[in-house]
Amino acid sequence: MRKTLKWILIALGVIFIGVIAYTIIKQSLREEAELTFPETVIVQNTTDFDSEKIIKTLVYNVLRIDTIKIITTYMPKNMEKVGDIKIEAYVTKNPFIPHYYFIFLNRASNKSQLKKILSHEMIHIRQMEEGDLIQFAPDDPIAIWKGDTINYLEVPYAQRPHEMEAHKLDDKIFKELDKVWYK
Repeated sequence: MRKTLKWILIALGVIFIGVIAYTIIKQSLREEAELTFPETVIVQNTTDFDSEKIIKTLVYNVLRIDTIKIITTYMPKNMEKVGDIKIEAYVTKNPFIPHYYFIFLNRASNKSQLKKILSHEMIHIRQMEEGDLIQFAPDDPIAIWKGDTINYLEVPYAQRPHEMEAHKLDDKIFKELDKVWYK
């Protein structure tokens, strides 16, 4: 009885390792799709993160926005952490030019998580494009969400409605990006 159980456990272990190996190999062999973007989707990247194609794909192929300008840069060091919370990225809108945004990335962000981070930030851009979210300045503690004023000093990050929506949708957006990104 014990020998049978031992062989069953060994067989299950071999199968488990095989499935993991297959998944890793399959992921590494995926080929990126050839994507084209209109000249009205402009992304300028001033970081060492490879974000331009990710952002263009999210904007144009996932969110279906065909006119926008986004500049990615590093966030100021004093904004990389709030208390004990590391800020991966944040987005602001140029208040004077329509469809013009800045994405600030933390220098210490995990490059392997860049698609996920940008998927989250793109939801905020969509919220601003649709007029649901109005933010005034990166250091301004006031925002407007669907007509309601939110004071960031009074409402914790996890309870802000635009953040709750972004966290609810970022996995879906990330998966859509993955479908478009690979053949």
